[in-house]
Amino acid sequence: MKYVIVAIAVIIFCAGCSGNSTPGKQSQTDGGDNLANTPPSQHFAVPLADGFMGRGGTGEYEVYMDSVNKHDGHNVPTIRSVTPLKFATVIGNMQPMKCIGKRIMYTAWVRAKDVKGWASLWLRIDPDDPAHKPALGFDNMSGRPIRGTGDWAQFQVVMDVPEGAADLVYGALLSGNGQVWIDSMDIKIVDSQTPRTDSLMPKFKKVL
Repeated sequence: MKYVIVAIAVIIFCAGCSGNSTPGKQSQTDGGDNLANTPPSQHFAVPLADGFMGRGGTGEYEVYMDSVNKHDGHNVPTIRSVTPLKFATVIGNMQPMKCIGKRIMYTAWVRAKDVKGWASLWLRIDPDDPAHKPALGFDNMSGRPIRGTGDWAQFQVVMDVPEGAADLVYGALLSGNGQVWIDSMDIKIVDSQTPRTDSLMPKFKKVL
């Protein structure tokens, strides 16, 4: 990179379903609050490696590729709080294609330092017209957040991709004080016996 449980898995390294493929169109929302509701002058968009973006409020967070705290010998994207009010995220997306009607697992390695609020992976399944329809699926680990300090560990989100899905939007977020590093974001098809994680979402949480 530059500057940014057992399951039967079938990894798809094409634009259809792979976290390492080049993302398609950029979504206007993410796994926390809706950044589209923030005036452009008050949020940032930082290009990261492999087509990902870093987004957040200007002056609230720094999102960049860390060349010091590496994972497996290479640079990784990190989110570090400065004066946090809302949240910041690393975001990517892809078209579902071969994932339609199948169960997918989104995984990434995360390292956390002094996270006082919460951090997480997140995955949202958008329909053809997300401006006029709710998301077809959503999980931001709000029922099982990452907090405190922890060494590199792999986390996962497992969801079904229904008919009508047009976009998979995914990433990692930090809300509040602390710092997180993210590596090896990947999406793959898994067996239908793999438990879904979106069933763990608190019912009161708004789906964005």
